[in-house]
Amino acid sequence: MILKKLGIDIVHGCQLRCVGCPNSLLRPKIKYCDPEVFERMLKNINVKVKILRLYNFGEPMLHPQLDEIVKIIGKSSVNPEQVDITTNGQYWNGPLFEKVFKQKIVTHLYISCDGDGTKREYERLRPPSTWETFLSFIESMKTMRDRLCPKMHLGTRTITDNKKRWKKILLPVGYSPEFRKWTTRINTSRTPWEKRRIPSGLCKYVKSHELMYVDYDGTVVPCCVHPNANISDGFVLYSNNGNLLKEKAGNIIKRRKTTLFYKHLKSMRRTLDVCGKCTKT
Repeated sequence: MILKKLGIDIVHGCQLRCVGCPNSLLRPKIKYCDPEVFERMLKNINVKVKILRLYNFGEPMLHPQLDEIVKIIGKSSVNPEQVDITTNGQYWNGPLFEKVFKQKIVTHLYISCDGDGTKREYERLRPPSTWETFLSFIESMKTMRDRLCPKMHLGTRTITDNKKRWKKILLPVGYSPEFRKWTTRINTSRTPWEKRRIPSGLCKYVKSHELMYVDYDGTVVPCCVHPNANISDGFVLYSNNGNLLKEKAGNIIKRRKTTLFYKHLKSMRRTLDVCGKCTKT
């Protein structure tokens, strides 16, 4: 049994309110995964993990014990092929980040930067970010990477219609940009759902048993599109998809197809409060 991607939110919540992110309207209180809790979760991973990413919806660089979290990965038996962090690039803690980089455990660092590559559009889409903080962050991270762990991959993930401008900004600094199309999600500040066709049945996030997404407290959530996808008005709380603190990852994967949430999503998706409005297929 293999997990191609295991996402654990070591920070629940974020300091930004980006257009297109559920946090922009849900506004969750920021909570941190205790290192002891994180270690207990890793002990329950009894399957092979290709990519371990330390985020889903939260901002991992805010974690005050990020170095301890990373150290636990190095000591665990999980041994993922790749360890990812994606950050919004708006928080800097040099002494803490140095401790993380020196361990040479994080293999890939990505920075989210949307818009057309201008200050005005970047700050509009990612409030309350500042363009100057972003530029300083990518330069500082590159310098620290070169000095402490030169093999770490530096990249960006950008939703844009202007790849050319971003490449001029990012390539000279040493980042490999990845470009994506805009996808509108519910509970965000941009939700024209009445103009989009809502599919029925299972989406790829739920039906794929090679993906697992976990909140800061061990709760297994259905997908990486919305943190409350298992909640529906007028119904019970469906998913109990399990908790990685209480049971083995392999057991959670095997049980997925028998959960009430899975069955309802398969047969009556459009009645569900979150999944019934999501355009993901």
